[in-house]
Amino acid sequence: MAQAVTASTPLLIIGQPGVGKTALARAGVRASGIAPVWEGGGIATLDWVSYLPYRRALGLPLPDGDATVVADFIADHTGHGVFVIDDLQWVDHDTVSATAFLAERVPVIAISRPLPHGDDIRARLAEARFDVIELTPLAERDGARLAVAQNPSLTPADARAVAKRASGNPLLI
Repeated sequence: MAQAVTASTPLLIIGQPGVGKTALARAGVRASGIAPVWEGGGIATLDWVSYLPYRRALGLPLPDGDATVVADFIADHTGHGVFVIDDLQWVDHDTVSATAFLAERVPVIAISRPLPHGDDIRARLAEARFDVIELTPLAERDGARLAVAQNPSLTPADARAVAKRASGNPLLI
């Protein structure tokens, strides 16, 4: 992950809620040592607002125009650094396009859930040469180890039960 960020390889992380997509992105950025980091995300109820994740990340008004104009503006005004764009499944078409164009100029990590709209995002960003990382739930034994790491007083049977009830979702463990 850190090597991809350092090499400016655009990444798309896909996974269920709570599986660790954002944590993985943040860890990769930290390990890369690249700064500054701009982080923004989509919001389900505001999926009609163009470029919302970038407005949130930068705190700047963005120019009117198509996705290439916006991506060029963002790249020109941010210099070096990396963008982490979360919840891409909740953004409009223009934001996905700007993300693809921006990745030609600066490191970008995009994060999405595997929803119907998320599948469209995956296809569009694959065309823009994003590498895809698909996070899956933890295997039961790994979930049990995480449960014990979080609560050392758990018995092995209790740890397995916690991992099983959480269906491998680290956030629930």
